[in-house]
Amino acid sequence: MTPSEMPNSDDQQSQTILVKALIQNLEQEESVLNQTLDALLESRKALVDNDLDNFSRSLENQTAIANQADESRVKRSQILQDLAISLDKDAESLTLQTVAEALPAPECEWLMSCRDRLSKLTSEAQRLNGQNAVMVHQSVELTRQILTELTRDGVGGGDSYDATGARQDATGRSIIELGG
Repeated sequence: MTPSEMPNSDDQQSQTILVKALIQNLEQEESVLNQTLDALLESRKALVDNDLDNFSRSLENQTAIANQADESRVKRSQILQDLAISLDKDAESLTLQTVAEALPAPECEWLMSCRDRLSKLTSEAQRLNGQNAVMVHQSVELTRQILTELTRDGVGGGDSYDATGARQDATGRSIIELGG
């Protein structure tokens, strides 16, 4: 490597500062993802317990956490753009892995470990969010079915049963109209 190809001490110092900022940012993202998991578990408990107040609070908490996550992602993007310039790499193709590969072994290992943790936390958050969505959908569907039975509006309902359990044709009247 010729002297002109070697990074100067200002570039190395800048890279060190940027890598420290990236590490701090990733630690913050990991914290935010852990908060997200806690909030999703709170939502699940509220859904299971049919606790609308706690569910509403959990959703508000998730909104605040999402705002923190957005801020952290913007900051990480800016740090990576600055690192790309410092490393003379294309910002669009710069990943945590390419940054890690440019670092000494301890920082490289830490960065790769952090990337793996973030990936696992993200997958778990997506899984919990999907399960919560299914529970909300089932609740909405059950409510819709109950309201349909209560307010049938003259639509025939198929088979029905009388007080003795004998099958009879449905009247097409709602439960409310039948005095039920």
